[in-house]
Amino acid sequence: MAGPRPDARVQEILDGNELFIDRKQARVNQLAFRPEVITTGNSRGSLALSNGAQARISKNSQLRLGADCGRLQNGQMLVSGRQDTCVGSIRMSVRGTHYVVEVLDDQTTQVAVLDGMMTFSPSLGESGKPSVVPLAANREVLRFAADGQLESRRCLVSSDYRRYFASDLLQGFFFPLPKVQALTSMLLGSVPGAVCCWGCCAPVATAGWCPCRCSPSRGALAPLPPEPSRPAPSVFGLDPGRHGPAGGPPPPGLAELGADR
Repeated sequence: MAGPRPDARVQEILDGNELFIDRKQARVNQLAFRPEVITTGNSRGSLALSNGAQARISKNSQLRLGADCGRLQNGQMLVSGRQDTCVGSIRMSVRGTHYVVEVLDDQTTQVAVLDGMMTFSPSLGESGKPSVVPLAANREVLRFAADGQLESRRCLVSSDYRRYFASDLLQGFFFPLPKVQALTSMLLGSVPGAVCCWGCCAPVATAGWCPCRCSPSRGALAPLPPEPSRPAPSVFGLDPGRHGPAGGPPPPGLAELGADR
């Protein structure tokens, strides 16, 4: 008889090995199941989720896997793809987007919707009392009080995007975000100066794709021609320089990841 379907796989662990599943030290390619809690200490990690999305968890963070949403209980997380998140009495629903969620020390929540559309609606959560008023956001930063009430919202500007591209949620990972090319293409067309900052492409190049180049003679930025097609890294392959050889069959149960629920 087949066992329960895994909800996530540990894709990468960076800056040490302080990533835990239900307080037990995790390893790359380990599977996680709801309602397990994924916690980081002084390390970062990325998760390949069963719906094809990717979640990157910053240091000192805690994420509980759930049936309908991942519940961020502490710290910061970046999500790429169609994965809902809950924090306290707030449920964040998406249709394929990039967003950053952070639970701050005062228990307020900050959400940056980098692209795409996100809707906010009540979630019973642990308090059992919905409080947030339904609303929608696109390319905005929103801040919610501990009780779920909206405190502030504003549009994202180029300096916000540069800060996120330079943060530890995007830097240093081997596996690129699933939709990074769509994100950077949107920024190049809609938010001048958001991607290529200080005359270089370093922030995006680390994600596996550089969308622009500098023209020293004019001091301007120009789009690069499309790269020639090349095989993407195996979904279950590893970085030979850090995690061992790529290729080969996935461990048992991984074939289910990426399947529609």
